Amino acid sequence: KILASEDFAKLRDQRELFPFAMTGAELDTYVKKQVADYKLMAREFGLIQ
Repeated sequence: KILASEDFAKLRDQRELFPFAMTGAELDTYVKKQVADYKLMAREFGLIQ
């Protein structure tokens, strides 16, 4: 897997990124939850209606 490769780790480190090894359905669920959470916060802060 690319996520476990040494080359990928080097590229990630060069770009100062944190390890994030989520893919497929798990990633899809995570992203949808994050979007929903941010949307809720935006409403609470009056940024969107």
